[in-house]
Order: sequence, then C-alpha cells, then structure tokens
Amino acid sequence: MSKLRDAFSRQTTGEDIGLDRTAAKGRQRTINTDGSYNMQRITGRFMGNFYLYHWLITTSWKNFWLFAFFYYGIMNLVFASIYFLLGPDTLGGMQQGGKLTQFMYCYFFSAQSFTTVGYGGLHPVGKISNVVATIEAFIGVMTFAVATGTLFGRFSKPVSRIKYSANAIIAPFKNITALQFMVANELDNTLMDMEARVNLSWVEDEGNGKSIRRFEQAKLEYEKIAMFPTS
Repeated sequence: MSKLRDAFSRQTTGEDIGLDRTAAKGRQRTINTDGSYNMQRITGRFMGNFYLYHWLITTSWKNFWLFAFFYYGIMNLVFASIYFLLGPDTLGGMQQGGKLTQFMYCYFFSAQSFTTVGYGGLHPVGKISNVVATIEAFIGVMTFAVATGTLFGRFSKPVSRIKYSANAIIAPFKNITALQFMVANELDNTLMDMEARVNLSWVEDEGNGKSIRRFEQAKLEYEKIAMFPTS
C-alpha cells in the first residue's frame, strides 16, 4: 500500500473529497459495489429541493408507472367519494341504480373531470358540485403538466453504462507500482471526451482507538480520451 501511495500525484495526505471520513466499525465501505454511496441523508422535508420530481426522474420505469397509476386511482377515488357524499342529485345524467352503481358513475365523472375530457353525459348540478369539479380539473391540469415534464426528463436523460472489471490488480508498471483495472462501454453508442478520476481511500489509526478515513487522488496514465467505443 505504501508503494502504491507513493505513485500518487497529490501530496496532501487525507484530502477530503466530499465523502464521510468516519471509519466506524462495520462501516468500512464508502461506495457500494453497485456505485451507490453507503450513507444515509437525513432530511425532514420530503418535498424539499424537488425530491419527488427527482425520484420520478431517476426511479425505474416499473416504479414510475406504479406510482402514476396509484396516484391517478387514489385521486379519482377521493373525488368520487366527495361526489357520492354530495348525493346523486348533484350529478346530471346519472342512471338509477344501487349505491355501487352510483359510486361507479361518480368515479367515471371524476375521471372525466380530472383529465378534462368532459364527454357531456355526466355533468355537475349546483354550486357545490361545480366548485368541486373546478378544483379537480385544476388539479388534473397541474398533474398532467408535471407528468409531461417527468416523462420528457426521463426520455431526454443521457444514459451511460460503464462496466468495470471484477478484479483490480497491483503490479509493476513503467518502473512504478500501479493499480490496474479495466472499464468498458456497455451500450452501442460512443462516449466522447471521456474523463476519469480515481480516488484511493484507506483507514489510518490516529491512536486512542480512533480511526479516520484518508483520501488521495491517483495519477492516471490517461485522464482523458477522445472516444470510448469499447474498453
């Protein structure tokens, strides 16, 4: 390890690169094998810094569509319950039937109002039902605006998949000791102006039973390449 660190360009030992320097027992890894950080961010604001929008942009397609259908169904259930509680007289065009049939018509009217389709077969009657339909239509317009933005963000987000070799070796290289590993482009596209940074992290004993994590940046043979078609 000492020979490897001598090959690095930066001489400031323990330079912090923004990762946690605490070396607690059972928490030695800062970056997991899948590339995620081994740390938990604590915040009391779920909507702070557009967290929900960021989650919709970065989550999997399965989670995205599950959330979309769940949100759509819940919102229509809420407004359908409101129309149902207001009574059948507040919706014109509702056919006679039992409670379940009336609730289904309330749900269909809610879906029409939420999507601003408005076929005309069902329509609100009275001030209260019109106010509720107006509020639902406004929420629906805002919802589909956000949904359109998230879909555009997902499709326009650049995608890159870098595959790393399963093992890295420490071996002689041009009269020095070097850390060597391979990376490859998993997609069919060609990445341009590829840059790389490699940081070394290790734990040092500061005495009194306390340990701290140190960082140094490696000096690479090639820090930037013009094209990255394969490996």
